[in-house]
Formats: sequence, structure tokens, C-alpha cells
Amino acid sequence: KTMEQKIALFLQMSIIMLFGLTSSSAFVPNQHYQASTSGWLVRTYEFVSQSERNGQALHMAKKKKESFAEKQRRRAERRLRQTSAPPVPADLKKFDKKEEDTSAADAGTAVMVDAVKGEDEKATIQRAKEVIEAQRESVKMLTHVRECVEGLPYDEIRTALDLEGYYVVDNFLRDEVLLSRLEQEGCAMLESDQMELDVQNIGTGEYVTSIKGGEEQYSLCPRTVELVVSVSKHMPPLVQGDIELDNSVTMATMRTFDRKKLLASMALLTGNVDETDVQNLPPRSFGVVVDSNEPNESRKVTLYYYALPKEWDESCGAGTIFQKDEDGEENVPVEAKRDRLVILKSDTCIHSKDSWKGKDVVEVGTCMELHLVSKSLV
Repeated sequence: KTMEQKIALFLQMSIIMLFGLTSSSAFVPNQHYQASTSGWLVRTYEFVSQSERNGQALHMAKKKKESFAEKQRRRAERRLRQTSAPPVPADLKKFDKKEEDTSAADAGTAVMVDAVKGEDEKATIQRAKEVIEAQRESVKMLTHVRECVEGLPYDEIRTALDLEGYYVVDNFLRDEVLLSRLEQEGCAMLESDQMELDVQNIGTGEYVTSIKGGEEQYSLCPRTVELVVSVSKHMPPLVQGDIELDNSVTMATMRTFDRKKLLASMALLTGNVDETDVQNLPPRSFGVVVDSNEPNESRKVTLYYYALPKEWDESCGAGTIFQKDEDGEENVPVEAKRDRLVILKSDTCIHSKDSWKGKDVVEVGTCMELHLVSKSLV
């Protein structure tokens, strides 16, 4: 044996005798080599008593059984340590499929959002343009009506009202585009069920509604509402006589005639209707708009404005007959005519309304009825 082996054996025997290890003890090599301070390579041994070895065995027996998940995790860790991924070239970009799909989806969503935003902006701009245009049309209408009202010959009108009780203005608005719009609004109000059957004239095909404005009504007949507003504001101070009229309050009604409803009513009553029957419809009885003896009656001046089709003529009816004498020999008929304004005294002018008749090519017509009221009774 070499000298190193002899020294190692001597040390082992000395340690055994020093600690008094018996046969129940054993020494186990640690399988590690350590460098001694003197530079010798010494193989050390770990001495473990038999009782300690038995205790370790008992501890190992009592150890909790490893779960399946823990085994999988431990095996995955071991494989991870044993596997090393090859390096990725610097000029090669890796993409995760899910990340790639997500990025594409996000990009698509962004495009869609931008498109929606673009559409919203376009819609907002278009709506703003429509509002501005509507405001311009409204101002234009109000201004035009005011100019038409202020351009009337009021000295002549007041004189005629005092002497005759009425006055007729032809070509009041003098705007064909506007006249067509007013005509269309009368039809729209009738077709949208915004008008009611005139219970005072049942079976005549006439429908009425109050012009009060408001969002719903204005959306259907904006020019009609503006006509009423402007006339109500600017005409009273000019047409009033001894009684001061209020330019902030007006009673206004839209009257629209439907020839089909007239024919249906006549057929229901007689069973058979032809054009002769329609043309022979008599005018209504004479009278005044309001009774002057009514203590709380405030209507003083009445206006009839006809928004009729161009084809409407005398045979279509709806005119006004002014009474000159009780015998009716000198009565003055004033036919309903497109863009005609009739002004009369509500409580003193005796007149009669001709029946609405229309004809095959003209089945719908509209008349606005405005009542200017006294200021003292409002």
C-alpha cells in the first residue's frame, strides 16, 4: 500500500476506536474527494449509526405519496432541464399564432371603429347641415311672410272692412315653391291622421286641426306653422281699427278637404252618386263667424288663406259669398283661389261658405283659417 492509503487506514481505525463504534454501526463512503490543507487527496467517509439509518428508512416510509399532478410537474421540469432550445437567428422574427391572430383581429377592429367613427362624423356633419338648412328655410319663410304682410295696403283694407266688412288679397305670398309646399303639408297632415272629421259639417269630406306648433306638428307642416306665426305677429297692429288686436295670440285652424271621403259619404246616404249631385251641393246658410253679443268672445278679424292646387277653379267650391241684402240679389261670391287671402270682420260681416266639391283631377284642397283676437279680453 502507498503511504496515503496507510495514513487513511490509520485515521479510520483511530476514529472507530475513539467513538467506540460497535458492529451495529457502519461506515459509508461519501463518494466525494476533498483537498486537505496539506494538499493530499483524502477520501472521506460518512459514519452513520444503524439506528439513524433505520430512522431515515422509517421517515421515507411515512413520506406522503406524490400526486399525479406533482409527478407531471416534476417530469416536465426534468425534461425542461434536459432540453435546450436551439438559438433563434437574430434576423428571424418569431410570431405566436394566437398573438398573430389577436393582432389581426385588433387591427380589423380598429379599422371598423375608425369606419364607424367616420360614419358617425359624416352623419353628424350631415345632420348639422340639415339643421342649418332648416333654420335658413324657417328664417326665409318668416321674413317672406312678414314682408308680404307689411306690403299690404292697410289704409284701403281698413276702409273696406268698415264699409263692406271684407277685403280680398290675391297673390298674397307670390312664391310657387312655397305654395306647393303649403299644399303638400295639408295633404301630409291628412294622410298622417293628424286631422279630425269636422263634426259641424259631417259628410262633407272636411277635416280640421288646430295649428299650435310643437315638435310633432312642426315636423309635418313647418311652413304652415311659420305662416301662422308671422301673420299673427305682424298683421294685428296694421289691420286693427278702433279695437286693439293682440299680436301674441291667434286662433288658427287648418281645414283640408278630401273628395273621396265626400263621395263615400254621399254614396252611403243616397246609394248612387254622380258629378251632377256633387255640383248641386248647396252653399251653407249665412251668418257671422262669432256672435257680437257674446260677452267673452275675443275674435274680431278672420282670415281665410287658400293653399289650393293650380287646377282648383270655381266649380271646385269652397268659396265665400258675402251678403249685401236679405233678398240675396246683390250677394258677392268670392271663389276659392290659389294664394288668395280673404280678410273679414268676425262679428259683423254676414257671409256663407260654399260647399267643397273638388273634381276628378283635384281631390284635395286646404284652407287656413286664422282669427285675430282683441287684446283687452285675452
